[in-house]
Amino acid sequence: MLKITTQNKQPARMVLEGTLAGAWVEEARQAWQRFLQETGGRPAVDLKEESHD
Repeated sequence: MLKITTQNKQPARMVLEGTLAGAWVEEARQAWQRFLQETGGRPAVDLKEESHD
């Protein structure tokens, strides 16, 4: 399972928690594309809670 949280305040940040594998990769890609459009800047990605299962 993957939890994606976005924070649009500066600095904009996307936090991924869980396992980034399988179908979740496409979900994360789509969320990233939406996030880039929303922020229009250079957001950061937080992978501290992402697991490597």
